[in-house]
Amino acid sequence: LLDTVEKLNYKRSILVFQPHTYTRTAAFFDEFIEQLKKPDVLLLAEIFAAREHNTIGISSSDLAARIPGALFFETFTELEAVLRSIARPGDIILTVGAGTVFKIGEDIVEK
Repeated sequence: LLDTVEKLNYKRSILVFQPHTYTRTAAFFDEFIEQLKKPDVLLLAEIFAAREHNTIGISSSDLAARIPGALFFETFTELEAVLRSIARPGDIILTVGAGTVFKIGEDIVEK
């Protein structure tokens, strides 16, 4: 997805990402870091737990700490407020991940 977006000539790519499950985030942590460095702006929502409990102590904040410029948000409300404040004409905004992260994009379009 991110490789394709790079070729589309938007002024900036903004990725809103919500990882799916704690175990998957831990298992693919290094791969996530590599890919999540690609967008111009990265906003991270907390991991979508699905069926799991966080017994390994991982958070999207751990990803943000390893990616220069990445921002982590504990709530969608905070994330959406920042997204609204930074989005500009010519940007592409991608809402990717598990759970209801897609609703952030729908809310922005609706309002």
